[in-house]
Amino acid sequence: MKILGKERIERLLFQFFRWVPFRNKTVLFKSFGGQYNDNPKYISEMLHQMSPGTRIVWIISDKCKDLVPEYVTTIPYHGLKYYYYTGRSNVVVDNITGIRGGIEESYSKFFLWTMKSKHQLNIATWHGTPIKKIGLDTKELKEKKYYLTSADFMISGCKYTQEHLAKAFFPIPVINSGTPRNDLLVKKMSFENLYRLKRKLDLPYDKKIILFAPTFRNNVEYSGVKQMQEFDIKKIISLFEHKFGGEWIFVFRVHHEVLKKIDTDALVRNNPLYLFDGNKHDDMAEYLAVTDVLITDYSGSIFDFALTGKPCFLYTPDKERYITDERGVYIPLEELPYPHSTRIDELYQLIEQYDEDVSHKRIQDFNLLIGNSEIGNAAEKITNIICDFIKRGRKENIL
Repeated sequence: MKILGKERIERLLFQFFRWVPFRNKTVLFKSFGGQYNDNPKYISEMLHQMSPGTRIVWIISDKCKDLVPEYVTTIPYHGLKYYYYTGRSNVVVDNITGIRGGIEESYSKFFLWTMKSKHQLNIATWHGTPIKKIGLDTKELKEKKYYLTSADFMISGCKYTQEHLAKAFFPIPVINSGTPRNDLLVKKMSFENLYRLKRKLDLPYDKKIILFAPTFRNNVEYSGVKQMQEFDIKKIISLFEHKFGGEWIFVFRVHHEVLKKIDTDALVRNNPLYLFDGNKHDDMAEYLAVTDVLITDYSGSIFDFALTGKPCFLYTPDKERYITDERGVYIPLEELPYPHSTRIDELYQLIEQYDEDVSHKRIQDFNLLIGNSEIGNAAEKITNIICDFIKRGRKENIL
């Protein structure tokens, strides 16, 4: 007897639950592999505020259960409840490219899996502004023509992102609504809220923060480990204290895919006074909101952080290999508004030579160049679309 594979079982469960009645006024949220963060989090919280009678369901891993508000119904990743709510919720919001999707490898294989229902709205928020190539623009998928998905539309925070998402995940429509997670960065934060947020993230409220947040690479060592070995963290802190005044700490945060493979807590355990683990909480937007200086590389966080106007430095020791052999980038690093270096001594020199007025002007010009549309009300915009769909029960003229 032939045993059905996991993928086949998933598709059969999905087809079965397509015939079960919808759960009225129910919205399902999913972020990465069961986290409570990113754009879905801010839409979820706005939905509860604007429509408290709507049932909010989250796909959550055991690790993140304690982060979820009491009003949320949590379900595990996969399992019968997962397929039930995936197929029967009025609205599904995920932070990638649709709750069900895949490349155009075999149209017949993906057709039923990605089939859209006129009674269900699937909003795909993606998870940032791409500098590295994604989707159909990558080397692996560049020969493919279509990206099949259950998503009805994706969202973006600038014209640059809108254009690249529309091409990389053709033919999903992309609306330039602003990105909900960036509402936090656009709005001016009071001292009281900044204090509360730092305490929530287990960071000292009276220190300025350097955040080192490298992006994901195929090589785990270059996803943060090697750079941390190269850094003289005491020297970096001293440079910023001399340049900007005040007392500083260094926070190390890695991509969620890298976190599965390295122990960041072990890397900071021996330096408790000035080095902090930035992976204790899921929400990158909250870390960016309390950060005074960002050090990163090819991460889309540079676009988010540009909304704050604060200093950012790019450290890219593997620049040639990454751009040529691994992912490639949409924008040459030289055209970004931030100073970048490939050697550690260059990074130290750039910090010493940093000109705040010149940098601020470059960031302003860059936000204009990419067609930034972030004004701090993206979560409200998307929530209005959700509430309108639930009320009318159809997608016509929903956007």
